[in-house]
Amino acid sequence: MRLLMGLGCASIVCLFLAGEAAAQSGTRYIPPPPPQTKGEAPAYLTIRVPADAKLWIDSAPTRQTGTHRRFVTPPLSTSYRYSYRVKATWKANGKEVTREKKVYVQGGQRVFVDMLREPLKQPPEKTSSKEKPKG
Repeated sequence: MRLLMGLGCASIVCLFLAGEAAAQSGTRYIPPPPPQTKGEAPAYLTIRVPADAKLWIDSAPTRQTGTHRRFVTPPLSTSYRYSYRVKATWKANGKEVTREKKVYVQGGQRVFVDMLREPLKQPPEKTSSKEKPKG
């Protein structure tokens, strides 16, 4: 919305016509990114999943397919850490597999997320039924 507010009517018409021409030619028109302010840049995420996996970022389903899915964030501050919740589901050996990860990014950063790698298991807390003697 911020991008469209800064454009005049002539620019919006040009964007629309360029999009229509691209659609008719079978190619996809990708408008240029909005101007960045100092200290901001997009972050780039590459997420590795099985080819048939369903993938969500912050509860929003994605439409890409394949084993390596690439995403570009809006411009983010280069001095602040942001997080996205990534969830993937797929079938493996007849069973549903679900993995969720919290991914941290900063503006200008490239992040690789491997959803195929199982999360590290935390060792169980040490509990003892015996109490230490006082004294």
